[in-house]
Amino acid sequence: MSLRDAVRNRDLAQVTELLENGVDVDQRLFGGGSTVLLLACQSGHVGIVQVLLDAGADVHATNQEKWTPLHFACLGNHVNVVRLLLDRGADLNDARNAEKRTPLHAACELGLLGVAKELLDQSAELDANDHYRRTPLHIACLHDHFHVMRLLLDRGANVNAVNGSVSTPLHVACHYNVRLETVRLLLDKGADVGAKTENGSTPLYVACGLGRLEIARLLVEHGADIEAKASGEKTPLHIAFSNYNVDVATMLMDHGADIEAKTGGYTPLCSACKAGEYEAARILIHRGANVHASSQKEWTPLHFVVEWGHDSGLARILLDQGVNIEAKTNKGMTPLHIASYKNKLEVARLLVQRGAKINSRAHDGSTSLHLACEKNCLAVAQLLLQRCSNVRAKTNDGLAPLHVASEKGHAGMVWLLVNHCPWLLLRE
Repeated sequence: MSLRDAVRNRDLAQVTELLENGVDVDQRLFGGGSTVLLLACQSGHVGIVQVLLDAGADVHATNQEKWTPLHFACLGNHVNVVRLLLDRGADLNDARNAEKRTPLHAACELGLLGVAKELLDQSAELDANDHYRRTPLHIACLHDHFHVMRLLLDRGANVNAVNGSVSTPLHVACHYNVRLETVRLLLDKGADVGAKTENGSTPLYVACGLGRLEIARLLVEHGADIEAKASGEKTPLHIAFSNYNVDVATMLMDHGADIEAKTGGYTPLCSACKAGEYEAARILIHRGANVHASSQKEWTPLHFVVEWGHDSGLARILLDQGVNIEAKTNKGMTPLHIASYKNKLEVARLLVQRGAKINSRAHDGSTSLHLACEKNCLAVAQLLLQRCSNVRAKTNDGLAPLHVASEKGHAGMVWLLVNHCPWLLLRE
């Protein structure tokens, strides 16, 4: 029997006999370069580990991933083996695997309270950073190991330590939706509710974006700034609505979130209408959001609804709230222009019924009929013609609707125009 097999079989007598017969105690195993000591520490047989160490086994030996015997003992939750290795000189803080994790990182990842306590009793470094600059507290928080987190914090771990993305343990807790008591523990230990990551996200911003309602509420109750913006200039309210987390957004508004705060030139209502988030838009309107607010390009919520909407429901709500039906974008486009260009017949009919000016001109001189002809929107064009759209109106380039339809090769549109006004062929 080989030494490897004897260790795997936990056969202390056979291991002892083989070592007495001169078998190499540091022989490497196939498929990872582990020594028999690593294997013994993984299995947790303290007697075999002691015999191997007495025979001169290298307590610092690593496998190809740089895991040490101490790492393996920690991962296996073998406290007695951990204690023995430390007594024999195992590196506590310098032992790092390929990701620069210490044995304490390993214990915290699996939530091994007894092992973590033993390591800390032996002066393990509380705030050691792995390859991603995560501390043991980051790791414990990532996996929601409450009791290990409390142990680390009671021993003095930095509750506001930052990892490679400048995230604190509180950011991690909000991202991974840990238990509420875990978040409360961090807050009770002094976690900074205003800390920002490399992209400017606060813990509240993270929680709102991911729909963590109860966590977000707890953060607000602990003084989190509900208007703090991330690098994209979005507030927690913006990100909540953007990600369809309406319940979170409602909670923020209940706590006074500014429903007119702009990001990228958009109010939450403009953003909701642009994204087709109609439930969010309805809530904002009910809360008194300004239906006349415009974007940097002077688009109002009604413009966005007409552009991106699938029915006339929200447009009707906006019109009922008194939105300016003739508001123009920076290109002079009214909502009816957009409805005509995008072939939104139902919305176009609603706008006309509500008094939209049929012959209003954009900055290039186009009427709604010009745009319907350009895009071959036959049903919209027919509606406009029935409402006495000016078929002789010309753009700044001198083009009448018939010219536009003809140039685009829209034979059906040409027929519609000529059938409606036969004299066009004589005049145009």
